Amino acid sequence: MRLLALTLLFCAACAEQSSSRTDTIVDALVASDLQALRTRPLLVEGKYTRMSLGLFEYFRGSLPVYLHDVQTRADLFPPSSYVTNPPIVPGLGDAHVENFGTMRASDGTFALEPNDFDACDMWPFLWDLRRLLVAIVIAARDSNLGDEEARAAAAAESDSYARETLQAYITAMHGFANGTTLARVVEATDQGAVLDDAFSRSRRDDAERRELTTLTRIDERGERHLIRGAVDGEASNTLANLPQFAVDSLASLLRDYRRTLVLPFPENYFNVLDAAREFGSGIASWPRVRVVVLIDGPTPDREDDLLLEIKETGDSGGLAWTPPGPIADSIVARIRVMSRGIWARPDADPLLSAINWFGMPVVIRTESDAFKTLRVSRLVNARGTPDALRDMSRALGALLARVHASALVQGSEGARAIDTAVQTDVVGFVNEESAFALRYADIVAEDFALFRAALNARGARLGVRTEPGDRAHSDASQIFGVPESPLPVSP
Repeated sequence: MRLLALTLLFCAACAEQSSSRTDTIVDALVASDLQALRTRPLLVEGKYTRMSLGLFEYFRGSLPVYLHDVQTRADLFPPSSYVTNPPIVPGLGDAHVENFGTMRASDGTFALEPNDFDACDMWPFLWDLRRLLVAIVIAARDSNLGDEEARAAAAAESDSYARETLQAYITAMHGFANGTTLARVVEATDQGAVLDDAFSRSRRDDAERRELTTLTRIDERGERHLIRGAVDGEASNTLANLPQFAVDSLASLLRDYRRTLVLPFPENYFNVLDAAREFGSGIASWPRVRVVVLIDGPTPDREDDLLLEIKETGDSGGLAWTPPGPIADSIVARIRVMSRGIWARPDADPLLSAINWFGMPVVIRTESDAFKTLRVSRLVNARGTPDALRDMSRALGALLARVHASALVQGSEGARAIDTAVQTDVVGFVNEESAFALRYADIVAEDFALFRAALNARGARLGVRTEPGDRAHSDASQIFGVPESPLPVSP
């Protein structure tokens, strides 16, 4: 009887703990998404449904939960024994595998760079580094889709990926602290199967201009237009008509945007040929406005037409009150400063900039199939082996060190501060942080199960009720392009 009583007490405690953690997950997500839940709930439903499809998808969309743990749960996010005052450095904010990819600079060369700046800001370096470590462990556990034996083999060596990431980060940071030039990661030999795959596909699709064949058509008059409907046969990713007043505004928007670019482009380069609202892209940014714009490019010839993406962005979630304070005085200024400062060269994508459109901060960038994001879904076969994952981990660890060492605010002081702290006991720091990565990856897996259960129990909006008065005003709702029913979400 005593054993039964203890068992019941233990089960009750576990249930209470599980319920409390579920509330934490739901509260963090809802607080982050509340405005969108009120004004475009069907798009947030799509985001949550997409997050429920896989462990890495959940991780990508749950940055608010991570930041909650960072700031309030010392038991889940303990301070380092080796870095008592983590330096504040330029950071990605959401450092994970799929926020890196190949980009084409103005001279036509490709390099591996950070490719998402929604959360870029000044961050404590350890928050950023730990986010990447956990992401790499989770990517390994979610790799080799359809091959459970290969997935188990990859996941079994998760500790080695965390350690390789840390060693590469520490080694690179030591070099940067002592004057090594911040290197550009370009195509080379022996970079591993993951990077080799990304660079080779970039070269292939750059030559083929694949985005023009999948997203556009030339009509009987020889004019090129964006398609409408499913993109490349993917029902969850669609292009729809943009309201005419928004189309009419694009010429002025692109004229102002052109003045913010790091390189000069002729004005007729940005002649607008067509524009469409895009649905079903991203995960955390699923509810945000995305518009694809077809422009003239270098000449009136239809073969060198170009595509731009306009994507709504928002606040980084960073700590503006933390020294050295905000890096810019607006969201768009932050993104311009951060992107050009953390890239190895400021024209990594010469068409990327940020500007306000109808009072909404947006990022405008090249839309090209030649720009390849590192995808967890491609970690299969030769790209999903432990060796391939270790190669990828080393590359991303060194690249994150370069981001943190960029001299945006304090010269090389940030790099020297990190290096000084870590070098006191490299082995101890690696042991501590690799153990954290494995432990927190387990927490994310538990959270994923709780999130799915909450979605099932509380509904597709996690229990948030909307009222007719929550709807956006007519002009804004037309730009949002909220569909009448949820879009299908593909696994």
